[in-house]
Amino acid sequence: MIVGVFEAPSSLHFNEVGLAEREVIGSLAYVDDFPRTIALVADKRIQAEPFITGGFGLDEVITGGFGQLITNKDQHVKILVNPSQ
Repeated sequence: MIVGVFEAPSSLHFNEVGLAEREVIGSLAYVDDFPRTIALVADKRIQAEPFITGGFGLDEVITGGFGQLITNKDQHVKILVNPSQ
């Protein structure tokens, strides 16, 4: 299963897929993920805090938030935008 969007073209060797009788499926959208995820977080079966790797005010979203995701993408999972910050 390939989920998401690549930053650069990907080279897939279709002989490796066909000769090994593998199956490749692509997906871009989330189907029914949000209600299940919200329930898991609400029930405290998943702790969301470790995934929050930064936070910025609304006036810093371009330079701070997006800038961090571009320049330090290996260090961030989710950056929250807080309009009152």
